[in-house]
Amino acid sequence: MKRYLFAGLIVSLLAPLSGWGQGCNSPLSICQSDGSAPYNTYEGTLTPLPGDFCFAPVNIIFIAFNTLSQDYITSAGVNFQGNAQIQISGLNCDTTQFGTVAISAGVAAAGNPCIANSYGPAIDCVPPTLDDNLTLTLSGLLPDTTYYLIINTEVIENSTAFNCDFDVQITGPAVQYNLGATATPQTIINGQTSTLNANSGFNNYEWSGGDLAEPTEGQSIGVSPDVEAGDFVYTVTADVDGCEQSAQVLVTVQIPITVFNTFTPNGDGFNDQWIIQGIDRFPDAEVLVYSRWGQLVYRSRNFTGWDGGNLPTAVYYYVIDLNPLGFDTRPITGSVTLVR
Repeated sequence: MKRYLFAGLIVSLLAPLSGWGQGCNSPLSICQSDGSAPYNTYEGTLTPLPGDFCFAPVNIIFIAFNTLSQDYITSAGVNFQGNAQIQISGLNCDTTQFGTVAISAGVAAAGNPCIANSYGPAIDCVPPTLDDNLTLTLSGLLPDTTYYLIINTEVIENSTAFNCDFDVQITGPAVQYNLGATATPQTIINGQTSTLNANSGFNNYEWSGGDLAEPTEGQSIGVSPDVEAGDFVYTVTADVDGCEQSAQVLVTVQIPITVFNTFTPNGDGFNDQWIIQGIDRFPDAEVLVYSRWGQLVYRSRNFTGWDGGNLPTAVYYYVIDLNPLGFDTRPITGSVTLVR
């Protein structure tokens, strides 16, 4: 969203509002980051706008915007639709006396915005209105084309010096580049790698956030947070046709198994075995159990449960190596209490 500032002095009834604007020689791109006022001032009137414009060519600000480029449409596989919508809202004037400002707007394609006969016909035009919210609905836009949003303001009641500003937002399939990101797989365990991938059609991909110590370049990168569990949000930024986009993706590092810390093998049919939930998903897992003195008292592969054998009541210490195929994981350690 862009915010544009006008400031000026009203000298008479129905006089044009003059001041900070964006002239035809230097239209402001909608993708350009907001600059600080003053913008270039356009003074006087243009040669007449085409007859299908619904306002006079005085006190005009030009805002250039581009439809999707053909290169992007091709590389991203976009089904181009020539529709867009422009919302002009929040017209706000700081008047020292009662004064009313009318605003009007139109859109046209132009080879040179300073030459009237280079304009195409107005695609949409809203005549002067006191409404502080204008909507222009555009259709039939062509790809890879620069269009100009032309906004006019005029005072219809006397006023002294004031400032006016308003918001401009351009949306729709003809103008919106959609940078997206995926993580595959999105949920991993410690030691596993998730591949982050941004969709094609952009340039200068850069990833940040998550567990990355510094920004990392590339459309696709691998990440492997070295934690037992946690959520990591990664942000990718990229640009196309002078517009920067960003997208985020979540990677979750999950504890792969649930290890119960107590069992009571007394034959009552309740909690008689030590259970490790989820270990069946790791057929090569190895479970080792040690006494408090470090003696190995139990070892198993294809673990399905343990009844404690003939061991007495005590606290024992386990090491579980999941040995998942294709990557290394940190062994899972902890203690389990056997109660008879």
